[in-house]
Amino acid sequence: MHPIPAVKSRILRQGTSTAAVVAAIAGAAAGISACTSTDTTSTAPSADKCQISVTNAPSAFTASGGTGTVTIAAARDCTWAVAPSVAWVTVTGAPSGQGAASVAYTVAANPVPTARSGAIAVGLQSVPVSQAAAPCRFTLSRSADTIGAAGGALTVGVSTLTGCAWSATSSATWITIASGQNGSANGTVELRVAANTGDARVAAVNIAGQTYTVNQDASPHTSFSGLVSSLHGTCPDLTLIVGGRTVIADQSTKFTSISCGAIRVGQAIAGDGTIDATGAIHATTITKGGQ
Repeated sequence: MHPIPAVKSRILRQGTSTAAVVAAIAGAAAGISACTSTDTTSTAPSADKCQISVTNAPSAFTASGGTGTVTIAAARDCTWAVAPSVAWVTVTGAPSGQGAASVAYTVAANPVPTARSGAIAVGLQSVPVSQAAAPCRFTLSRSADTIGAAGGALTVGVSTLTGCAWSATSSATWITIASGQNGSANGTVELRVAANTGDARVAAVNIAGQTYTVNQDASPHTSFSGLVSSLHGTCPDLTLIVGGRTVIADQSTKFTSISCGAIRVGQAIAGDGTIDATGAIHATTITKGGQ
């Protein structure tokens, strides 16, 4: 039997007042409610129970970069978020989630000749990421040039990564490095080429480990003749004024019909040679005679 009618019947038999009946019935109803109510509570796993284990492969990359994977081991209800510590690592998989998972990431190419390292954090755990330095490569704007007998200036461009050191050296005394002897980034090397008073010639300049070849034209030949109006020097190195033109003799000059020591002011001589940048004739041969 339901308790409320039983209470009511018992009270009526006892002759109880109406107010008392109401109070008794209310008390019985409250008891029924207390006996039949339900209280349910759901609790997420605590931080102590959410132990996350993280690994990544690969962890070391070449200078060109590549892709890797972070593997997360965790309970099904445990949440996590993936966060790289450096800008050159990008998460391409899901950046957050819960439970076990594999998250892909990419490593950008290293633009500098210095190794670098970073980390990928997953919650309180992290895994390392390292990358090799970019190799130093050098490129010249040209590999060779040809310049006239008069000589002059030449420039060569060097292209490389910032931080890559290089230098420039000449193998010939007639080529000097005017500027850009060394650098550690893109740069320009300026060369000075002396006038050529002889045959065509060639030499190599080492720039950033690359060979830059300089070809120079032979000096043009010319002839001269006339009276010696001025004479300076000691044989075989003489500087003469012949017919108003400067003539230079040295140990390579061949004398015919007259010796070097026999030349005097007022004497008629002739010959040929090459013209340098100043217009002077470097005598190949000198002979007696000519007006």
